[in-house]
Amino acid sequence: MLPSPAHRGDSSTANALHDPATDIFAGLWAISPKIAAEILIVLRYTFDMDAQNDTLTAEDYRVLSEFRHQIRRFLNFSTQAAREYGLEPRQHQLLLAIKGMPAGVEPTIGELSERLQIRHNTAVELVDRLEEREFVMRRRGVADRRNVYVDLTELGEKLLAELSLHHLRELRSIGPELVRALDALIGE
Repeated sequence: MLPSPAHRGDSSTANALHDPATDIFAGLWAISPKIAAEILIVLRYTFDMDAQNDTLTAEDYRVLSEFRHQIRRFLNFSTQAAREYGLEPRQHQLLLAIKGMPAGVEPTIGELSERLQIRHNTAVELVDRLEEREFVMRRRGVADRRNVYVDLTELGEKLLAELSLHHLRELRSIGPELVRALDALIGE
């Protein structure tokens, strides 16, 4: 297995290439960091084990394909649901990232761009659009006025709550299939 440019440390090449899998993982991370972290651990474990054995079986490919299929199903659902609520998928992911920030981490543009795995200027554009629609607002830091934070408005909170309930219902519905695919991938 060849490492990607990002894994080789070649950041200029990594930034120049667009990997759809990155979008999938970033989307899943924005929706459920816990699930995404568990998947990342499983994939690292799986591929570390495969590094010792360079031969992949037809079953390995089938299992990997099924796992990606289940993730893609959920992400397609998420894209459709966001659009039904009048949002682009990344706008939904940004709202969720703001609300789901880890304890003690403030939602700055830099933090949001990292959480969504997007460029800083793209995060600024997303915040601008959501601010125009009154789903988010910027606020200056109290201790350091140079810091700018992004908060959900009451309208943004309400929209995110409705959309998140819709996502949780879908995850509860398709979750067993995703777990089966993940179990097959790690061999449990």
